[in-house]
Amino acid sequence: MKTLIRWQRYTLVAQSEEIHVSSWPPVWPSEKPAGAKKNYDLAAAVRIRASAHAFEAKAFGVVSSGFLDKKTREVLVGHDQAVAEILDNTPRSVSMFVAPTGELIGEVLQDEEGILYADIDVSQCVEPKQFHDLSGAYNRFGMLAPEPMSTRSR
Repeated sequence: MKTLIRWQRYTLVAQSEEIHVSSWPPVWPSEKPAGAKKNYDLAAAVRIRASAHAFEAKAFGVVSSGFLDKKTREVLVGHDQAVAEILDNTPRSVSMFVAPTGELIGEVLQDEEGILYADIDVSQCVEPKQFHDLSGAYNRFGMLAPEPMSTRSR
């Protein structure tokens, strides 16, 4: 089981992780919503990123997001009333499980606090790695040059 800072993804893939844990904040207000302008959709971003990593690593994903409860919201708004509009109009994050295929497993938890459960079988990570292994068996990174070619290949 592994977790990472976003830029370390390849390292975990190369270590043949089978279960990847990612944690996310409950909200990510990128700006003050104005009119029809929407704030950053954290739920969509989490689904896309978690599914992409699970698919590329051929690993299960455990996605755990914080939950912004009423008491925390009240404390934040108590310091600055302008924060209320931002928090109330910012999409919430999600907690979920992702299969090595990138598909969601079971329920998704978003608008309430709770615990999710899923049964996983890490042997399901083996076959996908046999036909698409980002850590080297499928890709031949040694064949690539880091600079553009200056001569024509024949």
